[in-house]
Amino acid sequence: MATNKNLSTIDEKFQKDKLSFNLVTNDNLICKDCRNRFKDKGMPCNTSKCVKYEVKPDEVLDGGECVEYDVEYDKE
Repeated sequence: MATNKNLSTIDEKFQKDKLSFNLVTNDNLICKDCRNRFKDKGMPCNTSKCVKYEVKPDEVLDGGECVEYDVEYDKE
């Protein structure tokens, strides 16, 4: 079981780290208009996967490009 000293050390680590715990959605990624994306409104678990990937590559989830990106054009 964790002691108070261990919890204090963990608290300090999270305060010093540059990690962020924000909800990421397809709207934040190149995936926002990709035909391979799964709808993630109300289902945030769908952001990390798509038709092409069981788990999207880290580069994509970090806001980068995707080799499988295929823009979905409006049907107008």
